[in-house]
Amino acid sequence: MSESRLIAHYSFLIPAKKYIVDFDITTSIPFPAFLELSIYLLDTLKVISPHELQSFFGIDGNERDSLIQQILSTDLAFTNENGDLELTSKVDELRQSDGSIQLEKYENHSASFFVDLASKHIQPRSSDPGKAGFLELISEENFHNELSAEIIFRDDFNRFKSYSTNKNIKNSKSRLYRINNCEYESLVDFPVSVDVNSEFQSDGHLKIATSLSGFSENDIDLVANSGILRYINEELNKHLECHDSLLPEDYCSNVQDPVLLNFFSDSKEFDIEKYLLAREERKTGYNSQKTTGLLGAIYLPKNRSRLIEWLRKLPNLQPILWVPSSSTYWGASAYMKAFYDELHELLREKGSKLSLIVPKAGTQQDAYELRQRFGGLVDTIQYLPTGDPLDEMEIMIVPGYPCWAMVQYHARIAPNYNLRNIRIPIGYITYDIDLVKNIWSIMLRRANFNDGFTIESLGKEYKPDPDILNCFTHTPNWRVNESKDENIYEGMASFGEEGQ
Repeated sequence: MSESRLIAHYSFLIPAKKYIVDFDITTSIPFPAFLELSIYLLDTLKVISPHELQSFFGIDGNERDSLIQQILSTDLAFTNENGDLELTSKVDELRQSDGSIQLEKYENHSASFFVDLASKHIQPRSSDPGKAGFLELISEENFHNELSAEIIFRDDFNRFKSYSTNKNIKNSKSRLYRINNCEYESLVDFPVSVDVNSEFQSDGHLKIATSLSGFSENDIDLVANSGILRYINEELNKHLECHDSLLPEDYCSNVQDPVLLNFFSDSKEFDIEKYLLAREERKTGYNSQKTTGLLGAIYLPKNRSRLIEWLRKLPNLQPILWVPSSSTYWGASAYMKAFYDELHELLREKGSKLSLIVPKAGTQQDAYELRQRFGGLVDTIQYLPTGDPLDEMEIMIVPGYPCWAMVQYHARIAPNYNLRNIRIPIGYITYDIDLVKNIWSIMLRRANFNDGFTIESLGKEYKPDPDILNCFTHTPNWRVNESKDENIYEGMASFGEEGQ
């Protein structure tokens, strides 16, 4: 039971401010303060005696003699016939146009950097592709907060160095010498993804912890050290009033799930530790090769793989209809984009598509935000003008023949896991015709079907889809599978993280 299990994955957009900076670096070893000041003093006075040097710094005789030796070792000064210190001609090589001496050699650079508005630190680029589905964590009112960019660049220069691709800047000996100019350029997005893993500890108790993902191996520690994960954890653990619109017992009754109700507490929280222990003992099965429990979102890597394998075997397929849950973070994951990328070409070959089905948006702004968030994650977004509001139930279904369905309840977990604001999807997938037909009837009831029923597209970029309307308005062909067709379901019995 020591294996770590990915149970959730979330991706967020954190606003960041991009700056252009002009700066100088040096790779030379800095002079000690007394030595540097001695050279500048000698340049001003032209000649200085050991006694004057000692009096100026207030040091004893031994310290004076040591300082003189350091001065002479630079080859910038010598002792004249009177025993006083004078500058050598070598100092002319360090003379600047204004007559001053530049003791350290430096080189000029120009670069961009960005500072996220959560941690207020310089950050490297994320390796997450795109940002479709990602959820913005910081409200727009905070976008205009002023940042002390020069101070941040100075304090975070080592962070900047660590991910720089410029070998001179990245040099271990390079130091920031001075900032010549630093200007704000634009507001950008800083994508950050978080894995939520469960693992049984040596004492037998379950631990659920978050960790950063979506960054290169070289950058992951850098991002973690900025404190960004702590900020995200605080968001995931916000105490929200819990008013479930669909209770677990009603969900189990509706979808004919005889397993899950045993794992909900009196406070309607999902006892994930109890469930995982029972799953390990193979006590969470549905007594059917056609139905398998599914923990976590369908787009998590282990969950999506066998669905895609099954789809590859089909000559053709009805549209896959996907009704999201009301969970705040539903679909907010880079894995959802990866899931769609795998599905897109495959479904097109089968004459099918992946369609998100949602209730009508309350306002034009709501509709815009839905399109912005989920555009590029499905083939089309269609809404039901008379559909019920979303609740804790998620449905993905292929009606007709061949048929398949996934249904999950997005459950709260105990507050002691410090993730009070998240929901864990738990349910089953099935190709049992009776169960699929039942889930289809649930969809129809939620759509509030009537004679004037229609489905509309969510925005001009999505055309009204007659194939999807046809699914709702015509009874699907639920013909009983002939034995020769059973091979299309081969492998589905072990679909999910483990076969049950």
